[in-house]
Amino acid sequence: MRNHLFDLWGVRTVNTAGNRTCVANVCALLLNRFEGDQFWNARTIQDEFGELIVNGKSKVQTTHGALCYIEEATGRRRSKTSAHFQECRAIGDYAIFFGEPGGHVIYAVIEPGNVVSVLDGNVGRGWESWAEFLAYAATNESLYTKYPERINRAYRLVEE
Repeated sequence: MRNHLFDLWGVRTVNTAGNRTCVANVCALLLNRFEGDQFWNARTIQDEFGELIVNGKSKVQTTHGALCYIEEATGRRRSKTSAHFQECRAIGDYAIFFGEPGGHVIYAVIEPGNVVSVLDGNVGRGWESWAEFLAYAATNESLYTKYPERINRAYRLVEE
């Protein structure tokens, strides 16, 4: 089991700013993974890179807006196209979107040997495979849509 890695990345502690912070949580998880500590959380991301909701309006309500925020906060750039996550094979970090507009986004990693980790800071959980995540997602249609295995868009996040 690799659950200890999820704790090292801060999966249980990144959501410190309440609901509707999934974009900041993705940023925090990615930065914590690469910086090797748990400094980043939804609150510190927003303090550094701007609030997600300003005057009642979300700056990240669309996939495009969310990806722009992730790029700015993490220094990564997104792939030009998306794919269903189950079709992704390239090693690296991914932002996976469910629903639009104003849908939910989670963080995933594909490591050598096709080892997959899926993390959702909003629910404070990590899964060691896409199949494990889908089993959980089936219990939460309002967050991940009715068909999360088919209705998702994954963007690879690469260093600039």
